[in-house]
Amino acid sequence: MANASKSEVALTIGEKTYTLKFGRNAMASVEGLFGGRSFGEIATEQSISVLRAMFWASLKQHHPEIDLLATGDLMDESDDEALAAAIGKALELAVVKNGRPQKPGQGGAGTTT
Repeated sequence: MANASKSEVALTIGEKTYTLKFGRNAMASVEGLFGGRSFGEIATEQSISVLRAMFWASLKQHHPEIDLLATGDLMDESDDEALAAAIGKALELAVVKNGRPQKPGQGGAGTTT
């Protein structure tokens, strides 16, 4: 069950409910799929490959058995507006909890001076 205080969002597709979360591991997974580009940069793009990657990464913590291909199949079964709203809400909760994802050169954790 999704817990908003843990930055989790529920999404029902068919008869199953999935829990989405954008923790640091999910963000790193997205960066890894796109050649190490920053999560903040990738998250602003509007493409099917980015949407699928974001959805997959947000599922990984609670649904590790779902791979990228299965994520695409879930997208085909889902309501586009509900999917976009759930991903958007999970991102919003992550930003509130962890701060806005940084683009290169913007400072933040791990930056040296």
